[in-house]
Amino acid sequence: APLFSRPESEAAVSDLKTRLPFQLTRGQERSLNDVLDDIAKGHPMNRLIQGDVGSGKTAVAFLAAGAVCAQGAQ
Repeated sequence: APLFSRPESEAAVSDLKTRLPFQLTRGQERSLNDVLDDIAKGHPMNRLIQGDVGSGKTAVAFLAAGAVCAQGAQ
């Protein structure tokens, strides 16, 4: 089995999203999907997420970390 299963991670992310007091924007969703795609490739990721204060960078990082933790990875 692959180290990172996208469907399993998407289930974890979906659950975490319901706990947020807001919905992600299209840009946040796109950034999150890009990060999850990078993680699924199985090699170290180099990605910088830039944005204004309050643009949701931390929310994207939180959800990506949740997807990884849900699979017992780091």
